[in-house]
Amino acid sequence: MNDGKKIWLVSTDHLEDALWFREEEDFKIGMNYVAVLAVFSAVTILAFILMSNHVHFILYGTKEDVLAFINGFKTRHAQYLRHKYGLREALSSGSAFFDASLRKGVPLSTISVRMKRKMLHSKAEFPGHWLVSDEGYILPSSYLNVRYVESLFRTPQRMDYFLRTSSKARKRIESSDSGLPSFRDQILLAALPDLCRSMFGKAGWNDLSEAEQSEMLRQLRFRFSSNVNQLARVAGLSYEAAARLLDAV
Repeated sequence: MNDGKKIWLVSTDHLEDALWFREEEDFKIGMNYVAVLAVFSAVTILAFILMSNHVHFILYGTKEDVLAFINGFKTRHAQYLRHKYGLREALSSGSAFFDASLRKGVPLSTISVRMKRKMLHSKAEFPGHWLVSDEGYILPSSYLNVRYVESLFRTPQRMDYFLRTSSKARKRIESSDSGLPSFRDQILLAALPDLCRSMFGKAGWNDLSEAEQSEMLRQLRFRFSSNVNQLARVAGLSYEAAARLLDAV
């Protein structure tokens, strides 16, 4: 009997003027939201990758359940971002697969109830044998069917391609002239304060005059091969405002 379940590749839209994950803590929270949904959702999570301004999931289930999963993830993380902000390399499940020496962690059962609730943002009960990484998130190998996924994709390269095939990352690999950012947003964010101090003697972006902001954007574009969309996200500007500053004489 056909129950309507199949494998889905779900990719959210790339945010052009904002970041899903601005710093390492945001990635950690995102990883733990995946773990929470693994318990409550009707879908089976096969693999995922959290990029700075979008996410990819490979899920098994019905269309309705898959949509409920991704909407649940987006809702949880949006609430976290609003609470935190008033509104490293992308983390993923990849390290759980094709690795003879799987990462070790601390069993969830050894962590206090208070710490678990703070970490997972949930009062629900989770399997005590799940492992927590040193970074503070549930290791994906605790809730993913590692052996099934390895048999499904057979090699890390095939899984990585499937995860990324619908994203702009594929274009970046295929052509170095695509005009896409060559560095992660977090790299620019980390470099910005130092550039502000060294170039203008200012503490940060908000301390720069409009003329200095204009020059800073041009420097970031030159130094990091950034496009306008990335510069707008990093500076917290609209596309139009970033483009205007770049074009200013």
